[in-house]
Amino acid sequence: MVTYPAKKTMEINPDNGIMEELRKRAEADKNDKSVKDLVLLLFETALLTSGFSLDDPNMFAGRIHRMLKLGLSIDKEETGGDEDMPLLSCQLFIVMKKFWCHLMLKCS
Repeated sequence: MVTYPAKKTMEINPDNGIMEELRKRAEADKNDKSVKDLVLLLFETALLTSGFSLDDPNMFAGRIHRMLKLGLSIDKEETGGDEDMPLLSCQLFIVMKKFWCHLMLKCS
């Protein structure tokens, strides 16, 4: 019996409150690292809840820690600072670009 890998599909509801708020924040500041972290967390959480594994769980954990610090109003100086966000793999970059495009409602 031949088995094929599952196709990854993510459906986005643009009317969802989370999506609306992410879009507003992204429009206000396209370089906001917290918005980028939240978008990636949303994507990676969807992967995990769909039964897939993450390529780099340490990056996921780092994003969670940054969001926890943000939610707890902990300054970077108090914790020794955060390193720059790591570069995305080419494949993940393409997926996230499509996701970001849809989020910004500027798809062609």
